[in-house]
Amino acid sequence: MKKGHYFSGIFIAVFVSIHLMNHLIGLWGITEHIELMEKLRFYYRNIFIELILLGAIVFQIISGLSLFRTKIKTANTSFEKNSGLVRALSRSIFLFPYHCGYLRKISATT
Repeated sequence: MKKGHYFSGIFIAVFVSIHLMNHLIGLWGITEHIELMEKLRFYYRNIFIELILLGAIVFQIISGLSLFRTKIKTANTSFEKNSGLVRALSRSIFLFPYHCGYLRKISATT
């Protein structure tokens, strides 16, 4: 489970890095930002990538909570004990508005 947690975290980190780079390009100008956004949209809006990303986030939450339960006994500091729990909570909070928007998008097209 630990390796799966690690590799799903890498996938999420790569996706988030690309996403943040997309926003940072906006500092150079709106034209550049829109141009890059249109190029990346193929990947952002790809149902296969979305499902992998969503699965990775859900896996991170579940495996993180499981690892939290086993690590809480051996953690030395409160930071070690709580950092994973805070990340699991923040990912859970991220998923709620995503699904609300996604479900609205589906219902609007049908």
